[in-house]
Amino acid sequence: MRRWKTLVIVAVGAVVLTLGLRQACAPKPVDVGTATAATGLVEQLVANSDAGTVRARRVARVAAERGGRVVSFAWLEGDLVPGGHVLLQVDASTAEAQLHTARHEAEAVDAAHRAAHADHDLAQREYERVAALHARKVTSDEDLDAFRAKRDAATAQLAAAEARYQAANAAVDSHADEVRHLSVRMPFTGVVTQRLVEVGESVTPGQPVAEVMTLDSLYVRAPLDERDAALVTRGLDARVTLDPFPGESWTAPVTRVAPVVEETREANRTLAIEVDLPVVRQGPAPRPGMSADVEVVLERTPAALRVPSAAVIDGRRVLVLRDGRAVAREVTTGLRNWDWTQITSGLSAGEVVITTLDRAGLTAGTKVRAEAGAAVPARAKAPADSAARPAR
Repeated sequence: MRRWKTLVIVAVGAVVLTLGLRQACAPKPVDVGTATAATGLVEQLVANSDAGTVRARRVARVAAERGGRVVSFAWLEGDLVPGGHVLLQVDASTAEAQLHTARHEAEAVDAAHRAAHADHDLAQREYERVAALHARKVTSDEDLDAFRAKRDAATAQLAAAEARYQAANAAVDSHADEVRHLSVRMPFTGVVTQRLVEVGESVTPGQPVAEVMTLDSLYVRAPLDERDAALVTRGLDARVTLDPFPGESWTAPVTRVAPVVEETREANRTLAIEVDLPVVRQGPAPRPGMSADVEVVLERTPAALRVPSAAVIDGRRVLVLRDGRAVAREVTTGLRNWDWTQITSGLSAGEVVITTLDRAGLTAGTKVRAEAGAAVPARAKAPADSAARPAR
């Protein structure tokens, strides 16, 4: 009897040990991130292949029109200067002295011109009076001829005085114009981005003295891969993001598509597009030179059944979480971008798909366990030549 009890205890122990070893050797479930298929907006996008750049619509390198020594340059880099204000002053002392002399000469000529006008008017009246008397045979032909000659001489003197008057005023205008051209003025309201000369330096006609630009009319110029050249046209909606302002975006239509593909790098030819940046009075302030990314919206579906793009394998399969296992499912996809992929068939709303496809040991049929608080992975910056480009 004691022997039978010993055998039973040994047998039970062997069974327990076997079950324990099996449980210990069984593969553990793979922890995975998941997302639920649901309806939402999906857009098909084209993204820039290299970083874009914020630029100003109005940029000018202001040049001196006359040569001379710079005597004043009151504006510093970054200063906002109203249009028409003097930006830089070249020494105008000689030109101003010449203008002063010309004005005095013009005053003297003007006085002589008025006197000649008076003499002419008097000679004309005297001639008319003598001509009336001559018509009544009161005066002789010689008297009429004498007053006619006097009138003609006064007319000639008036013409000469008129010419001197015009020349004197033209000289005043010329010297005044010279003085004005010695002042370099702001061509439009904007900021000084670069001072190219300093007070005391000499400048020559046509020499740039400053670079200025507006900050209220900015745009982004960005390159697209040449493969997308036929897809993008003016007027398509675009979203712009700037590296210095994470989480912020600007939405505006494409305003220009370059007429030619740039060949700067033969292995990566690009097509440049431009998007105006809307002015946001209370928002961040973009500055020329900042790097930018542009997404052009080719097509959108507001209420598509969608899953994260990270859950789609080769554009045609997903792994569905069912009864604690990963189940492969063939699907048909529609619009796609880096964040979301539209599912047109093969999946229903509410089904849970696996988004972390890079987990070791994860294959169809594998036991899986949804991570606590698993959510759609945060957006990552797309490679320029792969997933950022919509499927075609």
